[in-house]
Amino acid sequence: MPTSLIIVELGGPEIAIPAAKNFRPLRNLGKTVRKTIDTVMANRKAR
Repeated sequence: MPTSLIIVELGGPEIAIPAAKNFRPLRNLGKTVRKTIDTVMANRKAR
């Protein structure tokens, strides 16, 4: 099925581990991470 959207893999240890490591420092800065996918997308964008 052709699509105009870019499909990226959001899973795997190379994304999940840095996302988990960023969660606590963000909380210490007073940032509320509401969903797991928020940290995953942020780490994916930062790469």
